[in-house]
Amino acid sequence: MNIIHSIFSLILKFRSQLISQSWSFDAGKQMAVHPNFGLMQQSYNTFKYYSHFLFKVVTKLVNRGYQPHLEDFLLRINFNNYYKDN
Repeated sequence: MNIIHSIFSLILKFRSQLISQSWSFDAGKQMAVHPNFGLMQQSYNTFKYYSHFLFKVVTKLVNRGYQPHLEDFLLRINFNNYYKDN
């Protein structure tokens, strides 16, 4: 699936954004800041969107009985019930 490839690409992109520059301390704000924080936040939000989409797609496939091994995959991506609807 292309979505899985996109998720892993985002993980690598986030990593490169994180390690490309170092954190520094902003004395005025009294906190650590990262020059790429805005880009990292965008990558995180995109990752969150893609992973939730993947969860919905796999859930629908499992509910229809398509490819029984996807049930195990669904259990692994939602191990702590993070994506469960309340």
